Amino acid sequence: MAFRLLRLHGYNVSSDAFDRFSEDRFYNSLLGYLRDVEAVLELRKASHIVLHSNDLVLEELNSWTQHFLEEYLSSSSKNAYKLPSNHIDHEVPFAMRFPHHAYLDFILNRRSIEHYDAHQKRILKSSYCSMNLPNKEFLKLGVDNFNHSQLLFLEEFNLFNKWFMESGLEKLHFPISKAKAAYSFLTVAATLTSPELREARLTWAKQSLLGCVVDDFFDVWGTEDEHINLIQLMEKYGLYYAFGTLDCKWDADVDKESCSETVKIIFLALKKTIYEIAAEAYEVQGRSVLNHLIQITLDLLRYELKEAEWCRNKCVPGIEEYERNGIISMALGPIIIPVMYLIGPKLSQSVIESDEYNYLFELVSIYGRYLNDVNGYQREKEEGKFINSISLRLIHGRGEEREEEIIKKIQSKIEDRRKELVRLVSKEEGSKMPREVRDVNWKMSRSLHLIYKKEDVIHAKEMPNEVLNIRDIVLNSPIILDS
Repeated sequence: MAFRLLRLHGYNVSSDAFDRFSEDRFYNSLLGYLRDVEAVLELRKASHIVLHSNDLVLEELNSWTQHFLEEYLSSSSKNAYKLPSNHIDHEVPFAMRFPHHAYLDFILNRRSIEHYDAHQKRILKSSYCSMNLPNKEFLKLGVDNFNHSQLLFLEEFNLFNKWFMESGLEKLHFPISKAKAAYSFLTVAATLTSPELREARLTWAKQSLLGCVVDDFFDVWGTEDEHINLIQLMEKYGLYYAFGTLDCKWDADVDKESCSETVKIIFLALKKTIYEIAAEAYEVQGRSVLNHLIQITLDLLRYELKEAEWCRNKCVPGIEEYERNGIISMALGPIIIPVMYLIGPKLSQSVIESDEYNYLFELVSIYGRYLNDVNGYQREKEEGKFINSISLRLIHGRGEEREEEIIKKIQSKIEDRRKELVRLVSKEEGSKMPREVRDVNWKMSRSLHLIYKKEDVIHAKEMPNEVLNIRDIVLNSPIILDS
């Protein structure tokens, strides 16, 4: 636990100390003799905080602890050597399903509270019970905080739904999945949990849903003329002169424009939401960021158009060209950048334009693109789509590699990007970016892992059980302590 906390807070601690916890040494120790599942679980958690791809100590630790815990879960009977810890049977399956890069904070908080033992003891050579750590006061404080946050999130969810109804998006001729709408809010509420970050949460949710709408519009439902019309409207009424300037022509009378109702609805929803976010960001930053928000939205539309043209013209882009385009068309810029402006620290133009931030943004975007491509590959293959990381490698490779081999390579790339993200987010020395900004990018990567873990969840027409379960945890089911 000390290793995890230190690494995640920027301290350069080596993993060499875990060499003494190799599989054979562990089994020859007292903990191994007692088959201490709780100790193995803590070692397993530590093995996930990998900052470099060649950390052999943590890789070995991860391998044998996974095997140990899988055997524990598959065992039909509870062996007599297990330590008397009444929460461990709940903790192990959760930790195996949700490693450090995959859990959402609010869900983890609830599980920690529900399985918190106010009278916990550890038994090795003698019984030990701390009088200061496990106690009912901490438990009650945790429950009160959780239930209060849940009420705040319910208020925000109602505001999000009100925004959706007023945006006109429900009038579009193509459907907006209930699962996508719910996930847009639930994932951020469960990730960005601080009560004071209401505007940041609502911005994340709104921009996330708008990104899905734009993607569906360019990918499936819009015509070539409509795609071009939407970009022209953004260029005409959202003209920006230079990054960071205050000048912006943003008055729009779209009724005079010769374009479809669909284009008008999407443009007005984008315009109104961007303007509201810019006004909120001005209060935090003390300067106008409207032009920047318009710029990143225009960038998204142009890169979406490029992918739509590839599909229409049956064009096969190069892998590097596809991935460069995918960094923007992943649509994380219109989510992450506005949230960065709203979370607190004042961000100078030099920070936003820095190589450090651009690298971090590209890293989380390509991480999301790979996750999307791997988990959506079979569905897109059945739909006849051929432009993604796997299909393009099959085409350009001319049969030199099999589909399964390419998928494994992309999954390896995902792991490498995740490790690099942990390293960048946790490092303190030499970083110009505030910790809060780096954390937003890390929280986004964790949300992406959950969202793309099951492609059917995102594309389901009705609310699947997984979304309903998260909704209950975040909004509907307060924790009630037994008297």
